[in-house]
Amino acid sequence: VKLAFANAIAAVLSMAIEGEAAQAAERQRTGARVDKMEAAEDKAAQESSRGSFDRGIARLREMRTKKPRQASLTGFTFQSAFGHLCSLFSRSTTRSQRAGTGAAMAALLKRQVVQLDDASRTWAVSRVLNLLEAPRWGPTENALACAAVSHVLRAGIASNCSEHQQTDVLDVLLQSLGAAPSGLDANDAPASDAEAKPLPTCNEWQLQVAVQEVSHLVSCLSEAVAPLALKVRETCWKALDHPQYAVRFETGTAIAALVRAQPSMGVEILNVALEEMNTHHQELVELVSTEPSEKEKTSKGKRDAERKAHMYALHGRATVVALALQGVPELAFGLPRQLTDHAFGTAEALCNRQFDSSLHNRESMGVLCTCVRAGWTVVSALLSLGSGWVRRNLTHLFQFWTRSVKVVGQQSAVGFEPTHELVCLDAALGCMLSFVRSYVLKIITICQPIECALLLQL
Repeated sequence: VKLAFANAIAAVLSMAIEGEAAQAAERQRTGARVDKMEAAEDKAAQESSRGSFDRGIARLREMRTKKPRQASLTGFTFQSAFGHLCSLFSRSTTRSQRAGTGAAMAALLKRQVVQLDDASRTWAVSRVLNLLEAPRWGPTENALACAAVSHVLRAGIASNCSEHQQTDVLDVLLQSLGAAPSGLDANDAPASDAEAKPLPTCNEWQLQVAVQEVSHLVSCLSEAVAPLALKVRETCWKALDHPQYAVRFETGTAIAALVRAQPSMGVEILNVALEEMNTHHQELVELVSTEPSEKEKTSKGKRDAERKAHMYALHGRATVVALALQGVPELAFGLPRQLTDHAFGTAEALCNRQFDSSLHNRESMGVLCTCVRAGWTVVSALLSLGSGWVRRNLTHLFQFWTRSVKVVGQQSAVGFEPTHELVCLDAALGCMLSFVRSYVLKIITICQPIECALLLQL
């Protein structure tokens, strides 16, 4: 019912907008004819020397100036109609109202977006994102509002634009994330931690929707995204440090979409992500394993904020590596072995933090669990590289799994609670489940008999 009413409202508004546009065009044509007649009459008046003719011309002009111009019947424009729907969305108090208004906005955009100029399209994208500027409906309802806004952008704008228009919309979304306009040059190298600039003052909901649509447009444009590929990479890289999990995950998805669209960038992106993972890993361990100084004890909040920032950054880059590894094998020559060895070494160092006694205290449990989950996430992604990689590293994998499973219940250090053990065990078993699901028909050929028995025992 809501969809039917939304389509009906969009149809009525479109008729009003098109009627107003037709009237404006007619007024413009009428004005042009009048101007042409006036110019001809002026010329005739200048050339004529007869007084009676001059008086006749003057009377004609007087009559025409007294003739009323045709007035606008509706006063509707796209901006006024769409702005009214946006205000209804902002004032909505129920989930149904937001869903129905969002459907009407998407239906109106479907009918009008192709006819819009670049300025109006940019205005529409910004206006839709501003619907989430100050959400007041609560976490659950805010998430549903994000879904409605994302539907408006995707079904109303992105899906109905040409390739050139989609590129312009992508550029507008990147500017909302803090990128420079297209006229400025982008950096050639991936944004590193030292070079990254802060994101604009968008809240988490706006960032989440904007990054989602960037990912969608990159996938739609595929090879045509090349002119904006560097800008997408450096802009999204900054959001990998965001405190909100959803923003980091959607950003990882957008960068992985870029890797699938431009596989030649995959190796470089993975190398940068792995290097930064190692950097954040080492800084985290140093931060929690060293005693704070007297000055740091007085500013405990600053130390905690620094620790959380490294944890967010580590998770964001692990997400990029895990999602991008699944798309990079599309390269003509596959992945360099040096890169896969680097990724496996990074994952091994992270997983081994579970057995680092210097982290077995109540203050370091969050760091330990973050490192372990990030490591197993990367290992799970490496399993997607095929049976060749699995055969080469299977012995090491079984050693990992055996040690992680056998240690359950034996780590009774202060602060290492059952919930922490479950987090680490869940990550290890999730990786094992990925292995069994991916190679269920090849386990006998990949594994030795003793390894099959060990797998069943685990």
